[in-house]
Amino acid sequence: MKTTSNFAFVSRRCRHAFLGGLCLLGAAVPGLARAEALLAYDHDGTIYTASALDGKNPQKICRGDNPCISNDGRFLTYTRNGTPPAKDKRTRQQDAAPRAIIVREIAGGKETVLPADGAAQAYGAIWSADDRWIAFNRYDGKSWQVAVVHPDGTALHTLTDKLTPKGDGYYLAGWNRHDGGVLAQNLETMAQINPETGDVAWQKPVKELTGEDGAASDMRCTISADGKLLVATRYVEDDEFKNLDGPSSYLVLADFPGGKPRRVTPVKFDVATPWLESNGESVLLRGFTQKDLTPVKGSDGVKLKTRIYRYDIRSGTLTPVTKDGEYPSSSRG
Repeated sequence: MKTTSNFAFVSRRCRHAFLGGLCLLGAAVPGLARAEALLAYDHDGTIYTASALDGKNPQKICRGDNPCISNDGRFLTYTRNGTPPAKDKRTRQQDAAPRAIIVREIAGGKETVLPADGAAQAYGAIWSADDRWIAFNRYDGKSWQVAVVHPDGTALHTLTDKLTPKGDGYYLAGWNRHDGGVLAQNLETMAQINPETGDVAWQKPVKELTGEDGAASDMRCTISADGKLLVATRYVEDDEFKNLDGPSSYLVLADFPGGKPRRVTPVKFDVATPWLESNGESVLLRGFTQKDLTPVKGSDGVKLKTRIYRYDIRSGTLTPVTKDGEYPSSSRG
């Protein structure tokens, strides 16, 4: 069955979401104390901020996708689509619209378009723990790569060009917050790379980290600030949902390094884009259950509603934070 939603299910080998929109004029975030942690997320192509504690006081920021808030809560990055090119007259195929990474000042609305070294596609930016670097995916017309750049647009360079080419290339998974390394994966192998020098610290099979033979391009992985916990997603081999086109996934935790990965979210609860909060005690994630899949009358599709949840690592409890949304990230409190 097909799904119609703000979250696109495609093959487990490729989930490049081509969402877009032009940014609208944003405003400051009223009513929130400077010290309070902010949540950033998107819903139906619009980016919001809210209280990271309970999702209250949501504020529209701009149109866009894949938001990620800086750890100090002053800026966010997001993906903005350009205008799709005309259809090829011979193949009648529509190429994907170019995508760019935008850095936006939350309070003032000032925006900077990050350079991507001529790449037609750039998306999925994630801030380093110290806010010095922004890592993102870029496509040069031949393969996917992981690049880093400073928030002011300087020091742009590709990290994965020292790795052996594999398949469609390498995709950004996240950061090791303990030592500041970038995590990149090629669907089979994960590598940690120094953002300053490009040196490869280690390479491990994805199966060793998550228990699964491979990964999808949108896999999110984070290593905690103390270097002892790995947070990631893993795909379910068996269908757990009715009327769902594509595999579901769940949250995996593992002691790092070398710990056995363990499923911590329940059956029939789909998880994506987990974000380990700065306290190291909870994980924000996009989730939905079977009840969130509603058949569309007169078609074989379903309407999907997603929410932001918080998973408490100590108690194992899941708590809704927003009534809808995806791609959560939060600043420090």
